[in-house]
Amino acid sequence: MKPLRLAPLLSLTCCGGLVAQGIHVVPAGLGNAEGQTVSLLADGRNPHRRQVVIAASELLALVDQEITALVFRRDANASPGATQSGTLNVTLSLGAAPQGPASARPDFVANLPVPITVFQGNVILPSSPDAGSRMPQWAGSDIVEITLTTPWRYAGGDLCLDLQSTSAGCSWWPVDAHRVAAPGAVQSFGSACGPRALAWGETNHVSAADLVVGGTASFQFNGAPGALALMFVGLAPLPAPMDLTFLGAPTCTLDVAPIGSLATGVSPAWTTDLDVGGMAQLPITLPTDLSFLGGELWTQWLDSDGPTFTTSNALRCRIAAAMPSLGLATIEQLGNGPIYVQPGAGPVLAFRYQ
Repeated sequence: MKPLRLAPLLSLTCCGGLVAQGIHVVPAGLGNAEGQTVSLLADGRNPHRRQVVIAASELLALVDQEITALVFRRDANASPGATQSGTLNVTLSLGAAPQGPASARPDFVANLPVPITVFQGNVILPSSPDAGSRMPQWAGSDIVEITLTTPWRYAGGDLCLDLQSTSAGCSWWPVDAHRVAAPGAVQSFGSACGPRALAWGETNHVSAADLVVGGTASFQFNGAPGALALMFVGLAPLPAPMDLTFLGAPTCTLDVAPIGSLATGVSPAWTTDLDVGGMAQLPITLPTDLSFLGGELWTQWLDSDGPTFTTSNALRCRIAAAMPSLGLATIEQLGNGPIYVQPGAGPVLAFRYQ
């Protein structure tokens, strides 16, 4: 695909010569079109670290060019309302990625072993009016621009950018993002038991969109606040559900033939209006091994709250049979939380270059 070049311009250098400047948008084709998803440049609560690994094929127009700025465009489809002004304290680093987007890892050092800091300081988050039906532009209050302290020459190859930030005076600033769908599939079997089942129906959850080789899937469970939760993992269901009445858990069944289990705690309940319980989460990054394409695993949760316990419905989780075609991957962490990897996903970015 021909690289997209937008609004080339000429500017005077300090020596009085003319230097051609341009702007290159990644992913290709989204210079004047909205991406399918949204991402937050500022959330106003936690330090935020985001790496974006970009395939060399997305950056052909930049080879042997000097990158002078990185630009984010506000989102319009998912967040059309006005944005608040604020300040983003940023450390931006660039460098060669030793592996491409399909092999990105939940390890910031592995993705960018030799970071080069190209900007450190405050960036203004503008107050942007309601987008309405208009298409946000790469200018004015529709963008957040980080001008590099010193231009950085891109020599080719896979690129990793590392953005560490904290925000002040702005609770959120949504930017356009894109994700190529290559989802897995999720099918529920059996029934949850206990009080949370009355509120939720199903108490075992995972997004099919996250069941991608190399991606992080967040397995979630609605359980008793403060309880210990176990997630059983298997490769197949039991031939028939096992009734757990003999263990003092009437109406509860075990549906999965477990080959292992993972333990975590259940967070406090977020409301007392209903017995919705708390939430247990286990983020698991699937191996990048291509032999996992199209593979299956089964999950079921159990929580123990004193002398009683409950079980969830079982999930049949099928991993996507193909890798996402988009040459991007995003690796993110909020505060000291877990690191999430999303292959085939990332913010819509513009590189200014000369």
